[in-house]
Amino acid sequence: MNKDKTKKWFNEILNNNGGNLGDAKRFIFSLTNNTINGDLTYKRFNKELNKLNNIAKALNTKDLFIGYWKNENILYLDLNLSSNNKDDALIIAKKFNQKAIYDLKTNKEIFI
Repeated sequence: MNKDKTKKWFNEILNNNGGNLGDAKRFIFSLTNNTINGDLTYKRFNKELNKLNNIAKALNTKDLFIGYWKNENILYLDLNLSSNNKDDALIIAKKFNQKAIYDLKTNKEIFI
């Protein structure tokens, strides 16, 4: 992972509540349940990001991207997929024990 790009993402995360670090279709859903509790440091962020990148490399697909959102003092940093088909997104998200998918068009969660 490019160190400058990683630092840029880290700073964006510190200043935003959520977003994604890649191109996404309409419905986003996570494949992982990865959280960072407490103070977010660059070292912790980089360690988690590398872990997700290794999983993505092992799965060998270009469709995976890293998404994030913050809630109070918890950062959710996940490996995500996206789909333009809501039903497909809901089925896959359920198989990965997710509680919801996110609709980029309406900016709303759709609970499973």
